[in-house]
Amino acid sequence: MQGQRTDTPARATNGRVTVTCDEVLDLSAVESLRAQLLAALARGGDLEIHAAAVRQIDTANLQLLCAAVRDVRARGRSVLFTEPSPPLVLAARRLGLAGVLGLDASPPSPPPSRPVSS
Repeated sequence: MQGQRTDTPARATNGRVTVTCDEVLDLSAVESLRAQLLAALARGGDLEIHAAAVRQIDTANLQLLCAAVRDVRARGRSVLFTEPSPPLVLAARRLGLAGVLGLDASPPSPPPSRPVSS
């Protein structure tokens, strides 16, 4: 069953633009999310992504979120995921994107140490 489409436009509050994610972010949802993110980027300011409702997310939508995060940060602005759902965090971790998205609070693992040869 498809989740409800919000098609909610990006909202601006106190210099922060908010995008609300749909329940199901699959290939059919890419254009809707892309339009919301582009509108948010056009407004400038910090970006808040409200992702509490996300039950399912595919790689294409994760890539889109990564691109938006990269663009916002390149402009010297911050990105905040509010209430990221467990399925979103799990999918990002499985693909190694949690750190890119700022969803992984744990520090990165140090590289394995190599013995020093004399």
